[in-house]
Amino acid sequence: MKKKKLCIRILAAVLAFGLLWIVASMTLSFTGDPISAAMSQRAAKDYIQQSNLRTMGFELSRASYNFKFGEYLVHAVSPHNPDLHFDIICRNGKVDYDTYQYDVLENGNVISRFQAEYTALLQIQMEQADLGRLNLSVSVDEPQDSAVWVPGMTFDQNLPVEKTIHLYSDLEAMTLEAAAEYLQKVSAFWKEKGHSFTQVSLYDYDEEKHTIMLDHIPVEQIEKSDFLDYLKQQQQKTKERDEKERAAFQDETSAVPAKQEDSQPFPSVYID
Repeated sequence: MKKKKLCIRILAAVLAFGLLWIVASMTLSFTGDPISAAMSQRAAKDYIQQSNLRTMGFELSRASYNFKFGEYLVHAVSPHNPDLHFDIICRNGKVDYDTYQYDVLENGNVISRFQAEYTALLQIQMEQADLGRLNLSVSVDEPQDSAVWVPGMTFDQNLPVEKTIHLYSDLEAMTLEAAAEYLQKVSAFWKEKGHSFTQVSLYDYDEEKHTIMLDHIPVEQIEKSDFLDYLKQQQQKTKERDEKERAAFQDETSAVPAKQEDSQPFPSVYID
């Protein structure tokens, strides 16, 4: 009897230990383990100290685990400049790579901040002007190595760069007429507020899953009296390009050009 009870206790202990091991393994697979995190932290610190970056006063965050890629990320940031920051990615206690080239040297941080600040400004202005429920984003077409990008520069909406605006609006109807009227209205507002864009894209859908998509529409076309006719022409051209692309794919022939002769994307108009 005693042997039976002892076996039951041993079995229960083994099962409990096994359950704890499974839970711990699952937890560590999502959060990483403290030893690997400490090794990654040390590797990132040594990486900064042993390179030209040590004179720039970067401060390091605690190593965080990315379970999706099985790597640790340490964020390096300068307390003196909002655009001097980048990530150091570590594996097996060693630095695998960093994002300094793109984020800092290629002005990725400056451009991202400019786009975010411009988007926030315009979002507030358009909501205050009662231009409907919408989300928007602003992107720039200026080369990353352009002299206009200076780390730490003050935001200026008049910075001489080409910009595209993407509107996710709430049109009164899923028609070209409604889209044209809305774009003419917001274009007049942009002009009033001193905003300059080269292209605009407009997207919307309704509860019945009807969709309207206008891509790469030149803003200069919006102010013209025949803007609606222009959209109708682009809608027909979009259909023709789609048909040619499908035929080229089926026949395995050369692809249809995706850009115009000036390297700009073709305007496209799609309604479903």
